[in-house]
Amino acid sequence: MSSPHDTRTEIEQAREEDGPGPDGEEVAGEVEAEEATDEADGDEGEETEAEAEVEETESDEGHEDGPRTEGHRLTALTVTMVTVDCEDPHELAGFWQRAMGAETAHESEDFVVLTGEPRLAFQRVEQPSAGKNRLHLDLAGTDRTTEVARLVELGAEVVRNHDVDGFAWTVMRDPAGNEFCVADAED
Repeated sequence: MSSPHDTRTEIEQAREEDGPGPDGEEVAGEVEAEEATDEADGDEGEETEAEAEVEETESDEGHEDGPRTEGHRLTALTVTMVTVDCEDPHELAGFWQRAMGAETAHESEDFVVLTGEPRLAFQRVEQPSAGKNRLHLDLAGTDRTTEVARLVELGAEVVRNHDVDGFAWTVMRDPAGNEFCVADAED
């Protein structure tokens, strides 16, 4: 039988061998070594202050001002705005304003921000993007066919339709050529 001192040495060895995982998370060897320490110390089944804090924070999920949890890791990050680079921010913002029923929250010569969550922003850039955008918006509505037709009337174009295992969506391009998708609302 090992003593608590021997087990703590195993934890230190696991940290040296495995190192921290991505984002400083514990690695498997470290977790196993800590479990062994708990058993050796007779702490099995007792909740630590950190574990209690995580559980308390997790029970607060859904509160707009509270921290969000991702597994057992706390994060205070929230997507608040998606910014689209474009040649004419006012023209493109006008399309998206009509498409989303949004209002203008801020406007300057080279930058327009629309209301909503997250907010959509459009900023003037000199060089057009080459190729397909690496990020796109996924929109959902109660009737995809009706929404797609409405967006086409506003100046968007249909690129293609998809249907995978009963989940259907339409890939579209806004007037500046940025792709986005429209799907039926999730049940």
